[in-house]
Amino acid sequence: MEQTVITKKDGFTLVEIMVSFLLLTIVILGILQIMAVYSKINVKNTIRDEAIKVAQECIEDLRNGVNCPSNIIREFRNFSILYTISAPSVSSFTSGNNPVQITVIYSYPSSNSTQNITLNSVIHRP
Repeated sequence: MEQTVITKKDGFTLVEIMVSFLLLTIVILGILQIMAVYSKINVKNTIRDEAIKVAQECIEDLRNGVNCPSNIIREFRNFSILYTISAPSVSSFTSGNNPVQITVIYSYPSSNSTQNITLNSVIHRP
């Protein structure tokens, strides 16, 4: 009686496939978590940049002799952001150099904390 010994195996076992799927799932979940954190940081930076633009627009309005509005609403993706502006009145300027401080207050959509941006400049009146 002769015995046949198989020395070459082809394919993968079920355990090897399950382990590879588990590792792949862990890697994909890690990548998704990184993308979520990146998106959140990106949104916060965009909202902050918009607050800086609002403050710069207010400075330009004051230089042109126009008072700044007290509130501005800007649309961003699927929500609105309220920017509250604190600025001096144009009528308070005297001749010469006038130091100006603009403060823009805002909050992120899913946060209860408020943030603020302060911009300092000098406006000259003849």
